[in-house]
Amino acid sequence: MLFNHALFKAGLTLVGSHAYGALLNELGVAAPAYRTQDLDLARAQPLAIAMAPGSEFTALLAESGLQFVPVPGIPPSKPSASFKLPGAEQLMVDLLVPGRELGAYAQAIPLLEFLIAEPIDAVVLSPNHVVPVRLPSPERFALHKLYSSESRRSGAGKVAKDREQAAVLAAAVEQEMPGRLRAAWNEFPRGGRSAAARAARVAAKLLSHSHPEGEAALRAVAG
Repeated sequence: MLFNHALFKAGLTLVGSHAYGALLNELGVAAPAYRTQDLDLARAQPLAIAMAPGSEFTALLAESGLQFVPVPGIPPSKPSASFKLPGAEQLMVDLLVPGRELGAYAQAIPLLEFLIAEPIDAVVLSPNHVVPVRLPSPERFALHKLYSSESRRSGAGKVAKDREQAAVLAAAVEQEMPGRLRAAWNEFPRGGRSAAARAARVAAKLLSHSHPEGEAALRAVAG
């Protein structure tokens, strides 16, 4: 339904683990993707949305035939930025879009503007469909994952996942487009550089026996 309403064409970008899996496909990398029931969507500027005036995001989701319900905000007085199917392990859609033009509020994530500043056109594969989407560029995704791994308040498992994803993409970028990671690093916001550099030192070690070019690129980021 997002594609049918031209939201990706209007500027919506798929981020998170689903974007990582799609980037692996785009780069031709055989690496484990991460299964998740979360669908993360982001944009940096207002969208030109192909929806009827007054329509809300919940109405768009309902077109799928699935019964999404808003997840209460924290605190409960805060409007919802997530929509979920009933059940503990069911699909959740998270909006990472500042503003209210979708009839929904959004979750803020640091350095979002950097992450999606230069999106690429790609596709997401499913058993029944091939859906055109927009993704962050792989080099920006990798650098943002490094930063996220240091800024997360979640458990060690998610921190390790962020570093692993960054390492895999760094290796792939250096193989296919040498120098792109370091070029993107030149544009990385200064406020997040120390955190990303710390993570790059750890991620570089993951490539020490498998991909020296990717390791070198991460060590350059680490300084």
